[in-house]
Amino acid sequence: GHNSTFAVRVAVTLGVAIGMYWLFENPIRRTTMLKGKPFLAVIAVATAAIVAIAIAMPNRDGSVLDLSTASPVSGQLTALRDMPRVAGADRVMVVGDSMSWSVFVGLEDWGKTHSVQFGRYSALGCGVGGPGTLNYLGLIRPTFPDCAQWKQDIPQAVNAFKPDAVLVVVALADISPRKFPNGKFRSIGDSVYDTRLTQQVQATARTLTSTGARLRWATFPHVDIPYNAGGTGTPPFVENNPKRIDELNALVANALRDIPNASMIDFAGYARVRPGGELDPAFRPDGAHLSVSGTKEVATWLGPRLVR
Repeated sequence: GHNSTFAVRVAVTLGVAIGMYWLFENPIRRTTMLKGKPFLAVIAVATAAIVAIAIAMPNRDGSVLDLSTASPVSGQLTALRDMPRVAGADRVMVVGDSMSWSVFVGLEDWGKTHSVQFGRYSALGCGVGGPGTLNYLGLIRPTFPDCAQWKQDIPQAVNAFKPDAVLVVVALADISPRKFPNGKFRSIGDSVYDTRLTQQVQATARTLTSTGARLRWATFPHVDIPYNAGGTGTPPFVENNPKRIDELNALVANALRDIPNASMIDFAGYARVRPGGELDPAFRPDGAHLSVSGTKEVATWLGPRLVR
């Protein structure tokens, strides 16, 4: 996994350093440096070896979708508003957090060959619970600034895009402990927290279906997020507890029972039974988001289930 890639990179770095020592530093010190054709031959062999190792070196990062390319909420609203409707094509809006963005990437490509227009409305590190202070992956911190606008402008997004269907994929921020007005942190499984989140889910669902769209809310697969220096606190992370994800999926399913045109779609079930399982590194390299191949795979399963 991440450790094996790191180990190979260290080995390559050491190999280059050792090669430079024997080719240049040591000969210079001993005044025995090769010259002419022998020197050029050694340089050529060493360069070829380094290039070969670099090409063969596993690069897991290449399989991970780059979250830094996700546009801010304001840009997404503009894109939703400006997207011309294609005659005969379904329109599906994908709503949620960074996981929804990793799902959207594959669906957008899939839609181009299946007469479906996909629009995106997502905010990184944000949940249905909206902005606030969270104990998120071991760090107590406020949600990103985009979270407040994302939650506030959901009605604008729906009215701008006028989707035929809406897919919601969201979880992590809603299973992280949240600071309440009295200063106490509450989380999924706490009756006060669950009541508030249920109300937020229902209000969001009513907004997303207000223009007549069908709502499909995805069950969320379990996560296994690793430590990231500077990006997380110290493990273990409560978000990695499968029970929390299961409780969230159950809470959402119960909250949607009385919402017309709203239903669950078992994304978690699909991920669990696929070859390699839900935490297959080739499928979700960072333990949460889909890989480049993973988002394409999910799109072939999910896309047909979002259109009539």
